[in-house]
Amino acid sequence: MAQFMQIKGDCAELIEQRVIKRVHIDNYNAALSKYFGCQTPILSKEVIFYASNSSGGSFYLTENEPRKREIHVSEDGTINRYTIRFPYLYFLFKFNKSALNAVHIFGRNQRLLNVTDDLYVIPFKNIYDDCKICLGDVKYDLNGSFAEKIEKTLASFYRSQFNSDLNSHYSGSQPEEIRKKVEEGAHPYKTWEEMTRSDENAENATKFSWKKYGPLNEILRGLGLSN
Repeated sequence: MAQFMQIKGDCAELIEQRVIKRVHIDNYNAALSKYFGCQTPILSKEVIFYASNSSGGSFYLTENEPRKREIHVSEDGTINRYTIRFPYLYFLFKFNKSALNAVHIFGRNQRLLNVTDDLYVIPFKNIYDDCKICLGDVKYDLNGSFAEKIEKTLASFYRSQFNSDLNSHYSGSQPEEIRKKVEEGAHPYKTWEEMTRSDENAENATKFSWKKYGPLNEILRGLGLSN
C-alpha cells in the first residue's frame, strides 16, 4: 500500500489512506528512517512532501514561496531578461531508487495544504504538456544525495536559458488576464512582468486565473505512486 508524509504546521503525518503517525517536524527525518525502512533521507529544506511505492519509486514535492525571479529567454536570436513575480511554485520529483526519473512543475495562488488540493499550470517554456520539465543536459552524481539532486535541479531550472522548444505548452497555458493582452499584440512575459512589477500590483501574481491541472493525489497516482 502506498504511503506518504504530509507536513501540517509543525508536524509531519505518515498516511496510508488515513493518518497513522504524527511527529513533531524536528523528528521528521528520524520518522522517515523508522517507517520507510531506510537510513534517514537528507531532504532539501524546500521539500514539503515525500511518498514512495513498492517498486522503488519515490516522490518529493518542493515549495517555493511567491517572489520575484529573473528569467532569461532566447527570442529571435536575442537573450531577453524578465523580472517576474511568481505565485507558489511546486516541483514534483520522481526518483527510481536513486536515479532522477522526472521533474514536473506546477503553481498555486495559495499554499498547498492537502493532497486533494489542485495544482495549476504555469506558462514556462521548455515544459511538456504534462508539466514535465525538459532537463536538457543537467548531469548528476549517481552517488549524490536526494537533497543534492533536488537542489541542483532547482538551481539549474532558474538559471536556464529558456527557448522556443515545446512552445505549445507555453502558448496554451497563459492565464486569462495575460492571454487577453497577448491577443491584442502584447508579449506574454513582458505583460506578466508589467502586471506584477510594483508593490501595489504584486498580489496579481497570486490572483491570476491559472489553468487547472489536477489535485496532487491524482497526479501522484498517474505517475505510479499506487504501484
